[in-house]
Amino acid sequence: MPPMIGKHRLFVALIAAVAAMALAGCSGGKSATDPQPDPTSDYATNMVNCLAAKGWDVQRNPDGTYSSRYPDEQSDQYDADVAACRAQFGYEELAVTEEQASNFYDKLVASAECLRGLGYDISDPPSRQSYVETLVGGELPDWAPYTELLEMAGSAAEVQEAEAACPQPSTW
Repeated sequence: MPPMIGKHRLFVALIAAVAAMALAGCSGGKSATDPQPDPTSDYATNMVNCLAAKGWDVQRNPDGTYSSRYPDEQSDQYDADVAACRAQFGYEELAVTEEQASNFYDKLVASAECLRGLGYDISDPPSRQSYVETLVGGELPDWAPYTELLEMAGSAAEVQEAEAACPQPSTW
């Protein structure tokens, strides 16, 4: 059976941007004796390298996100490895405010409408309250229009064309 795309299929660029902003404020930077990469340098690259070292099929996308493919039955192990990689680089303590989550929700809903206008059958969003509570709680909400786009598009070029017409929100 070919690998299915698991529930954390696309880590949107906003998380990478938040990681860099949050860590830039609390990190003193990389010291000469620190063997770890500077966590603020590139969230997606750090996560791709870490997850690939754990054996996952993962790639860095040009938009600053990363995506993974794995069988659904391995989602628990994948989630554990994502958590371990986030901890390795200090990303586990990222805080998203209700206002940031609400603003992102609005942008994502608008982008989903744009994608629908291009003919993609994007699912309806969850309630604002549910989405915000999940994101503020430190988890990625299950609703991800651009992940749905990846599953529907016939090619990488089609995805790029759709994202050019309906840019994926990357900041709050």
